[in-house]
Formats: sequence, C-alpha cells, structure tokens
Amino acid sequence: MDESLDENNNELVSRCIEISASHVSSFVEEDRSSHFGSMTAFLSCFSASWVYSKVILLGVSFLEHERR
Repeated sequence: MDESLDENNNELVSRCIEISASHVSSFVEEDRSSHFGSMTAFLSCFSASWVYSKVILLGVSFLEHERR
C-alpha cells in the first residue's frame, strides 16, 4: 500500500482497498465478540481487522486527494 501511494498507482491502491474491505467484513463479528476490557481494546489495535480498516482509511484519503 505504501509503495503504491508513493508511486501514485491508483489501480493498486484501489485493489488494496478492495482486498481490505472484503477482509474487514469477515472479521467484524469475530471482533465484536472478543472485546471485553481495556487490555482487549488495546490489543485490538494489532488485529487484522484494525490493520485492514487503516488501509481502507488511507486509501480513501488518497482517492479523495486525487479527485481534488
């Protein structure tokens, strides 16, 4: 993702967003059932769904910037 952003590779950024979005939806139910307490909330920052959501957010920001 980072390399794609550095190279302004819109096609690859879009592909990363699509992959992340598909994976996030599969992790949502799993994450909902596992959040009990502050330590669990902290550790969720290292979960796959958290990483995928950040990739999506970064990709959306990139696409918004490209459209301006």
